[in-house]
Amino acid sequence: EVGRAISAAVGACQLAACDPMPRGAGVALQRGARLPYPDASFDVVLLCDVLHHAGEPAELLREALRVCRAGVVVKDHFAFDALSRLRLTVMDAAGNVPYGAPHRARYLDPAAFGSLAERAGAEIAALVWPLAVHPPLLSVLTGSELQFAARLEPAGAGA
Repeated sequence: EVGRAISAAVGACQLAACDPMPRGAGVALQRGARLPYPDASFDVVLLCDVLHHAGEPAELLREALRVCRAGVVVKDHFAFDALSRLRLTVMDAAGNVPYGAPHRARYLDPAAFGSLAERAGAEIAALVWPLAVHPPLLSVLTGSELQFAARLEPAGAGA
């Protein structure tokens, strides 16, 4: 359901699969510095809760833009103050530490996300924020105001 909500929110016309780990699907783990795919290999690249883990988020976005034809969809978190950073850090640790994922807690605010997109050579074509991705009761803890989705396109693509 989250995948469908994000797709609809950022203007995707069709979503092929919503299951993050469908049975039999091949998953290629990559560091993001250089993806082993030719330019324009995919229609869209989805970075879901990834940027705040990236060592070099601008490099990751540039690489995602390189391998896509239409754009990059980003779902991540915004932080605004010490309390929102603490909430995100606790949620992130609970969801990632058991899997050994790097926990860098590099949450951006909207202005910093805009600067990051610009450094990566992208324009924000659509931004949905706040983004309700959890049921209402859980949202009291997770905070829809901390969630966002954006569609990024290569800078100048719409010109």
